[in-house]
Amino acid sequence: MRNISIIVAVDAKYGMGYKGKLPWHFSSDLKHFKKITEGHTVVMGRKTWESIGKPLPNRNNVVLSKQNMLLPQNVTLLKNIEDVLDLHGDIFIIGGSEIYKQFFPYTKHLYITSIEENYECDTFFEGFNRNEWMLSDKVISTVENNVLLIFKEFFRK
Repeated sequence: MRNISIIVAVDAKYGMGYKGKLPWHFSSDLKHFKKITEGHTVVMGRKTWESIGKPLPNRNNVVLSKQNMLLPQNVTLLKNIEDVLDLHGDIFIIGGSEIYKQFFPYTKHLYITSIEENYECDTFFEGFNRNEWMLSDKVISTVENNVLLIFKEFFRK
């Protein structure tokens, strides 16, 4: 049995990246990401892998790419979405935008960090239709560097 979730941080305009990197750095968001994904499988595209540059500790790291890539021994390369769908357990899709779009139809949970500020972004979180999702009552907010971050969890209706 598998459970697919998407986890993403977005700014006020649903921007999530700039030139292959996160346009912000918030330790509270990184700690939240770690808490949610640790002990589970994280699936990312090639560009996200390249931006992170190393396996995330205490997680089963999977890169989804049609390209052949030289990866560390403890990182799995899968070539198509069906291979990911054959995995078991809790699976977290961690980016980028094309990977998110491919997995939206299979996703049951969304973990969205809303960063209540505008940043310069060239990559956006697309395909999120709020009407298809129910917001959990587990909404947590914090302020870091004078910016409000809201951690939201959604369930598919």
